[in-house]
Amino acid sequence: MPTKLKQAHSNWVEGEYFWGREHELELAARKIKEGAHMLITAQRRMGKTSLMRELARKLSNEGEFYCFYIDLEGSSSAADAIAKLSASTRAHQPVWGKVKGAFANALSFFKDQLESLSIADVEIALRAGITNNDWQDKGDKLFEILANTDKKTLILLDEVPVMISRMLRGIDGTITPESRAQTDTFLTWLRANCQKHVRRVHLILTGSIGLEPVLRQGQLSATINHLEAFGLEPWDTATASSCLQALGRQYGIDFAPGTLDSIVDHLGSCIPHHVQLFFARLEDRCMRSKSTQVTLADVEHAYKEGMLGNAGHAELSHYEERLRLALTKDDYTLALDMLTEAAVTRSLSPAALEYFRRDEAARNPSPENQRQVLERQRNLIWILEHDGYLKRKGEGYVFISKLLRDWWKARHGGFYTQVSKRSGQ
Repeated sequence: MPTKLKQAHSNWVEGEYFWGREHELELAARKIKEGAHMLITAQRRMGKTSLMRELARKLSNEGEFYCFYIDLEGSSSAADAIAKLSASTRAHQPVWGKVKGAFANALSFFKDQLESLSIADVEIALRAGITNNDWQDKGDKLFEILANTDKKTLILLDEVPVMISRMLRGIDGTITPESRAQTDTFLTWLRANCQKHVRRVHLILTGSIGLEPVLRQGQLSATINHLEAFGLEPWDTATASSCLQALGRQYGIDFAPGTLDSIVDHLGSCIPHHVQLFFARLEDRCMRSKSTQVTLADVEHAYKEGMLGNAGHAELSHYEERLRLALTKDDYTLALDMLTEAAVTRSLSPAALEYFRRDEAARNPSPENQRQVLERQRNLIWILEHDGYLKRKGEGYVFISKLLRDWWKARHGGFYTQVSKRSGQ
């Protein structure tokens, strides 16, 4: 690894900015070359997009693959996804030439100015030529093209769970037989094309919310059984410390004894983005005080005022927003209570879980509802574990990240009454 590192400023990274994931990069590259299709799983801000981008750069430079990265966050249909993938091929002229031919009718109006259009405009033109009735045919032709080029193809789809959630739950958040069938058709079609073009077209999926929890809501988990899970863990202490030191060397800042350990202890879990964010707050404090050394007092101030303050809110509020995307309105409300209880009391205890079940069941005391409440709570716990909010500790559950716990308490704890202090407890 290099001895110096520039700040990422909340962006995805590649090349000289890529840090601390060399083993994961090599492992992912090997698996793709061996024919795997992968689902990258990790909690938020762990570096999933950066790994995908750096992997695409690596494999493209090696010359064996055409790599196409597509962000599906703004998409809500299969046709949208196919238009985005088709437009992305313009980065590789040998592939783009064939795609243009397949979509000649849709692109005919722009024939004389096509190459001067932005990718976004090309995507709009392609999308206009794809309907809900013919997207499978158009998609099949696209996969045939990608499978029969002079190189293998790697498709990297980001924010897939956001798109699938929109397809499955619609505008009003309700899963209908029609929306479930449409989502099932798209995912089954995608799996079929991966299997048809095995070792020619490779697929990687990921997103800022978990795909499996979204699919479980529609009982569609089997549609991704062709994907191999590829997990990203938080950095260990040594990697986080080396990152901080490399950032310090880049910006002329050193760390007093004990400060690196203090930073890691405050974070609790060394999520790469949070490590970089902490350094940014420390650098800002050093610049304001005209100091070149970080002290223990600086760490404490940067954590309380920077990480947990207004500036930190802008960086951490997506944990709340993304949870809203993954859950129904009622489940989201219950999840907020459960997480706030865990933040305020430092543990979501069995007694608190029982209280929440009783509170929910009291609204409808039928035996069937009692069973549904228990299953609903179990599912919520599974989602909060899967997406990196909570982990099991003893008989209860605690936040994985101390930073997220402290931020959540500051955000929601002010008007919250913990379960043990409520009447009847």
